[in-house]
Amino acid sequence: MANPFGNPGTRMYRTGDLAHWNHHGHLTYDGRTDHQIKLRGHRIELGEIDTTLNNHPGITQATVQLREDQPGDQRLVAYLVTTDEYDETTLRDAVAHALPDYMRPTAYITLDALPLTPNGKLDRKALPTPTYTPTTTGRTPRTPREEILCTLFAEVLGIDRVTIDDNFFDLGGHSLLATRLVSRVRTALHVELSVRQFFETPTIAGLSGALDQADGARAALTAKPRPERIPLSYAQQRLWFLHQLEGPSATYNIPTTLRLTGTLDQDALHAAINDLLARHESLRTTYTEDEQGPRQVIREWEPGLLPLVVVDTEEGELDARLSGAVHHAFDLTAGIPVRATLFRISEREHVLLLLIHHIATDAWSRTPLGRTSPPPTRRGVRATRRPGSRCPSSTPTTRCGSGRFSGTRPTPTARPAGSSPTGRSGWPGCRSSWSCPPTGPGRPSPTRTATGSRSRSTRACTRG
Repeated sequence: MANPFGNPGTRMYRTGDLAHWNHHGHLTYDGRTDHQIKLRGHRIELGEIDTTLNNHPGITQATVQLREDQPGDQRLVAYLVTTDEYDETTLRDAVAHALPDYMRPTAYITLDALPLTPNGKLDRKALPTPTYTPTTTGRTPRTPREEILCTLFAEVLGIDRVTIDDNFFDLGGHSLLATRLVSRVRTALHVELSVRQFFETPTIAGLSGALDQADGARAALTAKPRPERIPLSYAQQRLWFLHQLEGPSATYNIPTTLRLTGTLDQDALHAAINDLLARHESLRTTYTEDEQGPRQVIREWEPGLLPLVVVDTEEGELDARLSGAVHHAFDLTAGIPVRATLFRISEREHVLLLLIHHIATDAWSRTPLGRTSPPPTRRGVRATRRPGSRCPSSTPTTRCGSGRFSGTRPTPTARPAGSSPTGRSGWPGCRSSWSCPPTGPGRPSPTRTATGSRSRSTRACTRG
């Protein structure tokens, strides 16, 4: 960063970031000059964790890496070269005493030796992928409620089995997953727990006692009569302010790309995408301002509301075409915050780009968006809007209902044993899954499939 108070050419601060200008004139982030990382809002020096591990008895070498083996789920993983004195339980206790929770590795992997490159440096690409599995011989569930909790823990953590004595954080849990688990527990058991409770009692056996004193779940968010003027949510207000400050920009675009292999029915695909707009009002909402401030204007749904732009291209030009399309600048005051582009490489090879502005979606919205997408099943069959198919909860509903929860909580409703509601997909009144789920967050590039094969995510859209 240039120093405005010094002589020309002097620097006031070096951020430690590496970047370069690409051929589009955009600044591309390449990483850092050091090993500092950012994890869930915290700046972390990995070397500090390495030092803590290397000072522990029984460890001869240690390195900690930030891994993202599942899109959007970043975790610290420790790779250790150990001696016979090593004990993982003792190490976890020592790390918990020396480091804050956000700096503690979620998995410890022992190796005979750290992999090295021909130059003698650590070969990070050769480090094995961790598996998050229970490390204790804990007890099995004793009650139907504990059985439901074991199921919820396993689903949120993405593992096969959890016992009632397993520690949520030792299995890879963190504050964001704890927040998701709080929501799942509320839905399944009709009780209200705080994220703090998971830090205090991170095992199912410990939570069972806390649930006995827990309050009933807060009132469910349901559709209510709307005022004529719909205000913005707090998150939307922030993005609206930035839009007014900077003007139309691609900064907050969220791209999703799908590689489609087979004979594509473009009419069915187009109708299916428009059916999403019928069901999700935030995708057909524009934003304007009156004397009271910014407000939402929901457009009435009609067939073909969102055009499907078809672009003929070649494989070698695809990345450049995608990059240009991803940098489309939405004007939130004039048009809807979604754009669909189909890149036609050949009669049997297509790439679909669904571009949505952050004011209408976020990373967690990809799951319900993919789950409620309608199925265009075969050539000549158009997906049409089903009467009453709009989801019962939406962004306008959420904003109008925010801050209206009363202090009273409903009495929990008893459920028969074995009637866990976990695993349900979709909302009441919404269609079943479409096998074209959005991809995870990352660089907007198509999902590659082998020649002659058909991607699992495109079977509903193609034939042959």
